[in-house]
Amino acid sequence: MTETTAFDGWALDPGTLGFDVAFPRYLEAAGRAGYDWVEVPVGALLELGPRRLRELCARSGVEPGLYSCPWELPANASVPDEVFDRRMRALPAVLSKVAEAGGRRIGVYFNGGQPHMQRLSFEELVDRCGRLAVAARREGLQLCLELNDVEHLRAATRVLAAVGDGSTAALLLDTFHWFRAELTLEWLEGLSAGAVGWLHVSDVVPGTPSGVNDAPRVAPGRGMLDLGGFLRAAAARGYRGPVSIEVLPPPRDPADIDGTAASLLADARAAAAALRLRVERASPTTRSRRSG
Repeated sequence: MTETTAFDGWALDPGTLGFDVAFPRYLEAAGRAGYDWVEVPVGALLELGPRRLRELCARSGVEPGLYSCPWELPANASVPDEVFDRRMRALPAVLSKVAEAGGRRIGVYFNGGQPHMQRLSFEELVDRCGRLAVAARREGLQLCLELNDVEHLRAATRVLAAVGDGSTAALLLDTFHWFRAELTLEWLEGLSAGAVGWLHVSDVVPGTPSGVNDAPRVAPGRGMLDLGGFLRAAAARGYRGPVSIEVLPPPRDPADIDGTAASLLADARAAAAALRLRVERASPTTRSRRSG
């Protein structure tokens, strides 16, 4: 069997090491472990500035693949209306900084089930996504939507159809939320071309019931999810970007985040090899240098 599906390297979500880990330390751990890409909370970009961020990434040998959460905490986009409206007024200046840093993607997530958040109707969700997509498009950015409410993820095709094509808005797909929403490979295959903008991968331990609201996640390949089917379906929709590891809660010894980052990547690489998936980036002499 030959390798038929190729992606653009491995990324590490910062939550996997713990959001209490200082951003420069996260970059260092990702670089030491051999990741190609990182995800950059916009707060870190605003604190460091584009030039210093580029310097730190270059020093660690990683590149920004996705900029996320372009507002103050809580990062969730399912905040009450008055908070969301205030964020929208501040967003153009923030997205301008992302573009100045060379960004291509901006990620946001919606989860109305979290405390103090608002359960959005389909129409309210589409309105917010549309406003975010317009703001992102003005800076040449693709909006990556992580829809964590089950009813919204199941309706993702309708959301994207209402918001715009993949160059404007696409999905941030997560294996865990795909599992908890009880979605199938056929659902993935039914997405439109260009519908996938970023990927988060993890696994769940055998015996975890589908439809659970939350459950510990484990390294890709260490559980029962059909990682190969998920990634091949994303590739069939045209996705060829990085594959980002997000394992929550952080499965780590706080004193050994380097070991955690390295072991997760080793497990993911072993799983990809067994599945005949090519995730490693091309050699530096032949690959194009792309930032998120």
